[in-house]
Amino acid sequence: MPHAPERILLISPRSSKDALFGRLKEFGNYKLPINLCNLAAMCRERGHVPRILDLNVSRPAPGELRAEIARFDPRWIGITAFTMDINSASRLARSIKDAFPRIAIIIGGVHLSSLPERTMCENPQFDYGVVGEGELTLVELLEAGIHDAAKAATIPGIIFRHDGSLSRTAPRGLIDNLDTLPFPAYDLVEDMDAYQPSIHRRSNSKSMMVITSRGCPMGCTFCDRTVLGRRYRSHSVPYVIDLMKHLRDRYAIRHFDIEDENMGLNAQWLHHFCDRLANELPGITWACSMRADLVTDDKLKGMRAAGCRNITFGIESGSQEMLDNYKKRLKVETIRTAVGLVKKNSIGMSGSFILGGAGETEKTMRESIKFLRTIDLDYFYLWYLAPVPGSEVAGDLDRHGQIASRNWDDYSGQKIVFIPRGLSERQLRKTYTRYYRAFYLRPSYIIRKLRSLSSARELKETARLALTFVRMLLQR
Repeated sequence: MPHAPERILLISPRSSKDALFGRLKEFGNYKLPINLCNLAAMCRERGHVPRILDLNVSRPAPGELRAEIARFDPRWIGITAFTMDINSASRLARSIKDAFPRIAIIIGGVHLSSLPERTMCENPQFDYGVVGEGELTLVELLEAGIHDAAKAATIPGIIFRHDGSLSRTAPRGLIDNLDTLPFPAYDLVEDMDAYQPSIHRRSNSKSMMVITSRGCPMGCTFCDRTVLGRRYRSHSVPYVIDLMKHLRDRYAIRHFDIEDENMGLNAQWLHHFCDRLANELPGITWACSMRADLVTDDKLKGMRAAGCRNITFGIESGSQEMLDNYKKRLKVETIRTAVGLVKKNSIGMSGSFILGGAGETEKTMRESIKFLRTIDLDYFYLWYLAPVPGSEVAGDLDRHGQIASRNWDDYSGQKIVFIPRGLSERQLRKTYTRYYRAFYLRPSYIIRKLRSLSSARELKETARLALTFVRMLLQR
């Protein structure tokens, strides 16, 4: 028997650029809420009526938000939240409950999945929590109905309130065949042009985010695997090619920001993907992230021919001791060799580092900065260790140092929330600046960047960003 359509408003709560990007807020950008696009697409395929509202882009006043909710008249509201957004999500849900007490509010995302009972106990305004991958769970919950606890109890992957207590169902397994999912509902995003890739992955062409796989089998201590899991699963190459053609034809997208956790885990898939891209989408460009130990000259040649213009490595540190502490399963020299291979194939090279992990010392920080200065990256960016719930490191920090903040708002990677034993907050802040000065203020880097500029517009924009960056470096 078909279910009556349910109206559901999917909301990405507001985050400040100060919290997200810290001193680099002028260089930061909000990312497309691709998770909400995936959920909305699944809801729509099952006959429901979803809407997406990203409060980072639309930014309505409280009264305007209430008016929008009243006009749409949903029975359900779903809110997604990373750890750093959970307080914002809580405030949002509380204000909605005050105005619309009959609406059922669902919370999902990595924070809830890592701390389901605690999150629900601390936030009574959340009626349901979706634990893990949400597409199937959400539509089953909509079809069960708001007040049917007996049906809710049969749905894997939820936690909910019933008779004044919390009930949690059995875990839901990962989605094996990602091709069974519809294309993300990009059309429900209010303003696609509001989302741009990070500065190191931008293009002069119109850009959009796509995801071709889920899951990462690596065991890095700072990662939370509670939603997407450790088992690598990918869409088929035909599915991804069709999605990219759809975005090109409907939205004039010519550059793709591939947000996979690790491109290239399946070498055969990557080879087939690059062949299809080169033949069927000539002129398209893209950027992705890879592990350094997955890079080969053969892969890079195929990627370059298929339009790859930037690769990002999660380098984390130039100290072998810290790489081992993070369980990266990488050698410093492997990273150095991989960076050289990428540059040899004329692909842009970006790298991210982590500062202040367990075991960090003045020695490991010096080693990392020295390594950073000697590899040929085009862009570099730095995060403070954020021991997010669900990560291995979050459960083992007390013996390695002290927690400087237990406010979830601070867990963005741009604020110091953990201080390793033997270091101080002041030392970490000074070293943060030393990293950026050591890399970006090298004369060789400045000259190379100036030579790469091809227009007066690029020169003007680069000068503006450079002034902003220098002001950031002068801050203490």
